[in-house]
Amino acid sequence: MKSLFRITNKPGKNSALLLGNGADIAFLLVVLSAFFSIFSTLEEISFFRLISINVLGVAYLLIGIYGFSYVQKRHLILTDGLYFFIQISIAVLVLVLGNDKNSNLTINSLLLLPLVVQSVIILSRSWMLFYNIVIITVYAVILLRLGEGMVLLAANFPIFFTGQIFIVFFTQMAVTEARSREKIERLVNELEEANDHLRDYAFKVEELAITQERNRLAREIHDGLGHYLTSINMQLQAAQAIMDTDPQKAQAGLTTARELTKNALADVRQSVSTLRLPMASNKYLSELIQQHLDSVAHGEVLIHFIPEGEEFQLDPKINWTLLRATQEGVNNALKHAQCENIHITLSFNFDKVELVIQDDGIGTTNYQGGYGLVGLQERVHLLNGSLDIQSDKQEGMRLKIGVPIE
Repeated sequence: MKSLFRITNKPGKNSALLLGNGADIAFLLVVLSAFFSIFSTLEEISFFRLISINVLGVAYLLIGIYGFSYVQKRHLILTDGLYFFIQISIAVLVLVLGNDKNSNLTINSLLLLPLVVQSVIILSRSWMLFYNIVIITVYAVILLRLGEGMVLLAANFPIFFTGQIFIVFFTQMAVTEARSREKIERLVNELEEANDHLRDYAFKVEELAITQERNRLAREIHDGLGHYLTSINMQLQAAQAIMDTDPQKAQAGLTTARELTKNALADVRQSVSTLRLPMASNKYLSELIQQHLDSVAHGEVLIHFIPEGEEFQLDPKINWTLLRATQEGVNNALKHAQCENIHITLSFNFDKVELVIQDDGIGTTNYQGGYGLVGLQERVHLLNGSLDIQSDKQEGMRLKIGVPIE
């Protein structure tokens, strides 16, 4: 049931506190001025009358400050209505008890004006209009019943009504400005928070890119240069061990080591050449693959490359992934497959692109743990693609990659 009475245009907390502090000060000053006028014009005052006015005055001040703060936080129609009913009733009682033949009802009725300010701060437009009609009506009744009738009402009603409109107008301007400032501050905070998230995201992307590049370089060093350096070291150790007993065989080992050194240098040049290929190139993928194959020293192994379908420009990330897959597949075949032919097929479809690399080498049953294939699986996974590897001894190896196209 509580939600049924909640006002929809609740002001923000910051603007409410800001306006509340200013309203409290104005409330205190206006009320004290009204009470000063009441006591300064009283000729005959009894002890009961004095105590009653003071008690009601203190109650009016405390409810106007602390009670207003409470209803401002709760912001329910029932609590708002109860607050204005109590405050208007207290103001009427004070005016009745403080009235005599010398009283200035026009000044004393200033007790009602702080309620006009508070109505603008916490109420919706319709409820604010309603309670201001109640206030001006109460003011008119007080002048008629306690004053000189229509003469006093005709003289002072336009002044009070004009002041009421003036207060409503400028208080509304202050409320609107405070809420606009709060909204701007909230938007600034949200933008700063969004910028922080973007910075964190950019940092994570950069860290991920660096990590991927490190892993890729680690794979290149391990599968390429590391393999050659290990073989060269073994040849040199063997040659050193038999140098005195079998110089001819030691010389053959040194010759093999020298050949391995040449192959290692060629592998380094090939890797550097691949790294220099621009990721965001205007060339088609088939051109990039052919450019790579032209730089590969493959001896007597024949490499057959066949593009299929109508080729179109792909996302640079797809180009780079399939280019690296071609390099990985061809390098593995040249180093380990002992094959005579390598067949590469690049197929273009409307929803995906497929790359198939197949050799006629010795094949293997253990191809799951290599750095190169692990890295290739990571690249393909980032593109929501699929990787299928088929191999068996003496039946060669077939590597198939499919990448969806958005």
